[in-house]
Amino acid sequence: MMLDDRAPPAEPSQTVAYLRRERDEAMAREAAIAKVLQVINASPGNLAPVFEAMLDKTLRLCEAAYGVLDVFDGEHMRTVSARGEMRIVDWLMGGGPRRPGPGTTMDRIFHIQTTFHLGY
Repeated sequence: MMLDDRAPPAEPSQTVAYLRRERDEAMAREAAIAKVLQVINASPGNLAPVFEAMLDKTLRLCEAAYGVLDVFDGEHMRTVSARGEMRIVDWLMGGGPRRPGPGTTMDRIFHIQTTFHLGY
């Protein structure tokens, strides 16, 4: 569940619009989760389509043009899906496992073991 620090408006008509928007966002998240679960069910033993679906749905929900999905094995990270400028995607997908540099954002994310949303 995503926490939203926006308070509902005081006016009834604005409240209805606010609640509809919240409902629509929740329904979009549920639809994305359902699609990813369908891909998981249809791809036993093959995680590549699952990673692709996860990133595609995330980008659609966030209205983002590019993104990267990495997996971390406790020591190294590896890009499993990427979208965006083709030369960057090719570079990310062509590289092997890599260790996050000490003190970098990725190092902190993996060692704090919490979820981060980095938006630029």
